[in-house]
Amino acid sequence: MAEGLGVTDRTVRAYVEELEQANFFTITKRYGIGEYAHNVYHLDYLSEDYFVIVPEFITENSITPHLKGLLLLMKTYCVKGTNYLQFSSKEALAKLLHIGKNTLPVYLQELEENGLIRFIDDTLHLPCQYFKLSIIDGIDNRMYETIYKYCLSKGSVPPYKDADTYDIGAFITHFDTPDELFKALDTRCSKLPRKVSFAYFTEALLNKRTETRVKPTYEITHD
Repeated sequence: MAEGLGVTDRTVRAYVEELEQANFFTITKRYGIGEYAHNVYHLDYLSEDYFVIVPEFITENSITPHLKGLLLLMKTYCVKGTNYLQFSSKEALAKLLHIGKNTLPVYLQELEENGLIRFIDDTLHLPCQYFKLSIIDGIDNRMYETIYKYCLSKGSVPPYKDADTYDIGAFITHFDTPDELFKALDTRCSKLPRKVSFAYFTEALLNKRTETRVKPTYEITHD
């Protein structure tokens, strides 16, 4: 395990002990005998506050263990349901990631040169080929992924699904497949603003406006 993670055996033992005490998983020790002896690590089911990575990310030898750890840390700060995080400055990003402000640029440059991160204005984007947007392969998630990746191809920050104007259902009604949705995007949305909302796509693709809920700023009184 230590060899696979690129750390020392002592470090693995310390982390395993800490994770076990925090009840992140349970361990069945000394399972089997002789050359088949091994431990079984059972990860408890998480209903929220988790993200999905593909196995290729773990086995990709071209990415050093240290950079893999940094990417995983970045993922924990991503906007829910997306692969990007927002920051006000590189200094704020260094503080968020608990990395020295003079050291962070070195890591960011290495990640960027290897195509593992991308900056769009005040957002930092992680590669979708390693971090899945959803574990469920439903039509709504595939439609969202189509919009998400199209935005990135145009250098725009994709919308996120928790927005009030989230209207994937309407797109599913009008476009039977993600391919049809992509063709419509390519035809009607060839140029996108740097940050785009679902309201923008609803108007561009369905020729209708989507009202965004706004909290009232007034009160009604009776005499």
